[in-house]
Amino acid sequence: YLVKPIDSQALLATIKMALYKHTLDRKLRESEEKYYNLSTMMRLMCDNVPDMIWAKDLENRFIFANKATCFNLLNARDTSEPLGKTEMFFADRERERHSDDPGWYTFSEPTRDSDQVTMNAGTPRQFSGFGNLKGKFTFLDVHKAPFINERGEVIGTVGSARDVTEQKRTESALGESELWMRSIFSSLEEAVFVVTPDSKFVTTNRACETIFGYSKDELAGRSTEIIHVDHDHFVEFGRLTKDAFDRNETANFEFVSKKKNGEVIPTEHTVSLLMNDTGESLGIIGVTRDISERKRAEEKIAASLREKEVLLREIHHRVKNNMQVILSLLRMHSRRTSETNLGKVFNECRDRINAMSLIHEALYESENLARIDFEIYLKKLCKNLRKAHD
Repeated sequence: YLVKPIDSQALLATIKMALYKHTLDRKLRESEEKYYNLSTMMRLMCDNVPDMIWAKDLENRFIFANKATCFNLLNARDTSEPLGKTEMFFADRERERHSDDPGWYTFSEPTRDSDQVTMNAGTPRQFSGFGNLKGKFTFLDVHKAPFINERGEVIGTVGSARDVTEQKRTESALGESELWMRSIFSSLEEAVFVVTPDSKFVTTNRACETIFGYSKDELAGRSTEIIHVDHDHFVEFGRLTKDAFDRNETANFEFVSKKKNGEVIPTEHTVSLLMNDTGESLGIIGVTRDISERKRAEEKIAASLREKEVLLREIHHRVKNNMQVILSLLRMHSRRTSETNLGKVFNECRDRINAMSLIHEALYESENLARIDFEIYLKKLCKNLRKAHD
């Protein structure tokens, strides 16, 4: 055989080309493996969150959708079914399947507009989506952003949505509850105030301005000492409330307070601790009533009772004196008469009148005009009868 001479340069080039191709093949396999791992990781992450996550092209066709999107929003068979299809495809299919129920699926109408708005803006946007999904009203918190390639070109949108239906219901219920509480809070005739642990006003109701003359803004952040007569009264008020709190009770007491114009008025207070679920004190809630009218009425009643008491004492005194006159007359006639039977009648009348006179005397001298000490009364009566017959 003839041996052809080997071109060393050509051989070297061939070897280099083979090594280069081998390196490219290895890097390609590594790149494909890395891409597969990243793709698998992304799929697992997206499919294991409750939020809906998707990506669409410029024609609003899905290029990615996680499980939550497929099953909760689109009612798709699996995560591959949405690829290349629009949301309207699934919306129309759901309506066709449930043609007897117009309210089964009403969610997709605003979607196309929000996709276009996001692409036109070129920045992330937030939207609220609501409507019926599978016949149930659903409220979604939707976030979308333009899908931009490495050349800075918008090639679609990416989005996520969270079902916040229960949260919205709770917020609505809380809003209604707060509205009711504010209405009640504002309509109360008693002054209601919320105070921090260091005795600073947080908020007050309308009646607080009516009673004390300070507006809500004037009191906010100021010390409650402003409505007390002086510092000593402020300290005493704190002591009374603390004593009740130490007994795990609500503080209830009468006090005096000072209005904005300096007028001092009698007030009645109900003060309780405001605590959170863990038992930590957040502040104090106080209810204050202006009892000026009640005090005036009590003073009138007390004055009227004093007048009636004086009058009753005077009546008892006069009745007793008149009975003493009658007793004296009976004694005089009893001594003058010579008839035994008539003398006995005079004595019996005298004893009976004496018994009644002692009652009026006891009532006149007693602190309680409705009652007398019966023991003292009997002793006096027996003493007088014995004296009269000795």
